[in-house]
Amino acid sequence: PVAGRAPRQSPAVGAGRRASGAMTHAVYSLNAKARCLAPVLGDHTRDRFFVGTSTLKEDNELHLIESGDVANAVNCVSIFAQPGAVRHIAACPSDARLVITCHGNEGGGGGDGGGG
Repeated sequence: PVAGRAPRQSPAVGAGRRASGAMTHAVYSLNAKARCLAPVLGDHTRDRFFVGTSTLKEDNELHLIESGDVANAVNCVSIFAQPGAVRHIAACPSDARLVITCHGNEGGGGGDGGGG
């Protein structure tokens, strides 16, 4: 089991459309590089996404973020520690509480981490 950290507010800019019909942009800041983003497929009432960090020398995290229409903001719902750099995220299409992450070979050399 992975323990979640307390959510935090993101220094985000508006999300969605303005009254004039022009698109606005949403920004979510991370403390590390991110390699992948995946929608939460099992939640049909909110706009939620998973973002995985990908660093070799620092702790990695899986962020659950939510886009809000009322406040035009992007907020962090939860942060989960990850054992390595997140290379792929797959959300369960029927249960919003389930997600699978795949991690790369942090030992260097790239590839799939398999033996030779």
